[in-house]
Amino acid sequence: MTKLKKAQLECANWDCGKCTGCSIHINKGYLERNSWAPVFQTILSKKVNKPCTAEDGCDYFENYILEK
Repeated sequence: MTKLKKAQLECANWDCGKCTGCSIHINKGYLERNSWAPVFQTILSKKVNKPCTAEDGCDYFENYILEK
């Protein structure tokens, strides 16, 4: 299965071939020390309504879709 097809089927940012630009950050060091961590969600304006970049390298896709 191609990365683009996997993004279409599983990525929360997929919207008809375009990216919604959502990014999630979890401080893993804080999580390991405290057994919980706040989750920060941001919108990356440079990706919003742009074609999906899963094939070329997308941090969200690689961290949350491929790392299952």
